[in-house]
Amino acid sequence: MIVNHELKFIFYHVPKTAGTSFRLALSRIPGSVNIGKPTKHLTPAEICKVLPPDKVAAVPGYFSFCFVRDPWERFGSLHRFLFLKHRDLYKVPEDLNDFVKALGDQRGRLQPWHSTRPQMDFAKGLSFVGKFESIEQDVAHIAQLIGSPHLKMKHKNASGDVVRYRDRMTAESEAIIAEIYRDDIEQLGYR
Repeated sequence: MIVNHELKFIFYHVPKTAGTSFRLALSRIPGSVNIGKPTKHLTPAEICKVLPPDKVAAVPGYFSFCFVRDPWERFGSLHRFLFLKHRDLYKVPEDLNDFVKALGDQRGRLQPWHSTRPQMDFAKGLSFVGKFESIEQDVAHIAQLIGSPHLKMKHKNASGDVVRYRDRMTAESEAIIAEIYRDDIEQLGYR
């Protein structure tokens, strides 16, 4: 999450939506503060827990934004990231469909993770919601809106995988994602 009290904007970092790259780009703008404790993935409802009281009052007037991603692709990206970096710690199965099934079967274990929360927890009520699928255009639009037209972003946590994750999912896995992320799909316009 990045807050800039000079330019009056807040970037909410939705997990697995190129947020790390965008956070790094925004942190180069003078006045930007990178808020990463207790987590870099705070929702608008949680921001008051980390900002000083005098700053919380100003937040409703700030330009607020985030990026979202196709829920099936986002979950596939999460699986790949966890499998490659933390498979033993989180007992991540190699097969994406087994991981999706774990989300459906063990909501109690996976759902408290910020990385599995619905994107609407982050996006609801924001000034602008950009999409991973149109990131170049949306970054340019945000750069103009926040008064930083030279904002450049390099993809930092890219997995290097070019195959669509959804193509690797069974119909059952697709249905589990569709059920759990129904609000994201409907409200953010994914199919």
